[in-house]
Amino acid sequence: MDMGRAGVNRKMLAVALSAALLGGLGTMQAAQAADGGAAASAAATDAASVWRFPGVRIVDAASEAARTPQVAPAFGEVVHGDLARVVAAPDASGAQDKPAYKRAADSISFIVPEDGQSARLLKTFEAIDRVVGKAGSDAEIKATAEAAGVPGMVLNERRVSLSHRMAATPFRPPTAVLPHGVLKNGGWTEVSRFYPLEDGRFVEFIERDLRATNEVALLSADMINADFNGHPGIGIVSTDDKGHTVQRAFWVWGPKAYEIIVVDPRPEAAAWITAESREADAGAPENAPVGHSVVVLGRSFKPF
Repeated sequence: MDMGRAGVNRKMLAVALSAALLGGLGTMQAAQAADGGAAASAAATDAASVWRFPGVRIVDAASEAARTPQVAPAFGEVVHGDLARVVAAPDASGAQDKPAYKRAADSISFIVPEDGQSARLLKTFEAIDRVVGKAGSDAEIKATAEAAGVPGMVLNERRVSLSHRMAATPFRPPTAVLPHGVLKNGGWTEVSRFYPLEDGRFVEFIERDLRATNEVALLSADMINADFNGHPGIGIVSTDDKGHTVQRAFWVWGPKAYEIIVVDPRPEAAAWITAESREADAGAPENAPVGHSVVVLGRSFKPF
């Protein structure tokens, strides 16, 4: 590991988290790897499993749900090889009535209720800070990660065995990497990479190998509000009770599902990110700055 970079990352994390974590942030999601090849999180092989994202449902490819008739999305197109289906109401996540979400200031994302992602991600970065601060041998990193509540976390992408090839990101190497999902042929089917940004935001990028688990993603047509390099997807924003803003995006490209979660702990960010848009159904502006919309950020990720 590059210890110089670790020192910089640790300082960045400590400064940002000292403000973001005041008052406690609840419990961290316990979905990480244990020793001996046990499942890192509950296996998503149930035909009724739900990805925790509005308008998205992950189902067994052999299930009846996977044969739901498709409809044309308002943005993007499901192409050959994409393990996704765009379906009509009822909502893909199982809801019978979709709320009339308002659009955020980026004229793309829907404003939705916050569901705990902010607390979970900031708590994860607090744990990462502990692991990075005591980084040493592989054994020491492993022990520190377990003590910090993130068993299986590593500090180098090359230390992770996956069922798939990681996507390319626009960021420097991640501060930490956490494999999860289930083991298939010696590799984990899911992986999260974590990035603290210099502007104070925190990013988690999640990949899920749908082909390895024989799954398909159902996307509700009513929730699709953008395309990600031509593939239909969903962008949402929310604000928690501490004023932290959460931007999230979900899409499927080929055999994998992708999600980006961006938490901005700066109070002033909520004022413009979640402000109601004055433009109705404006679509996704191609020239919007990366910091303006998680959708634009998502377009900068490539599958290989």
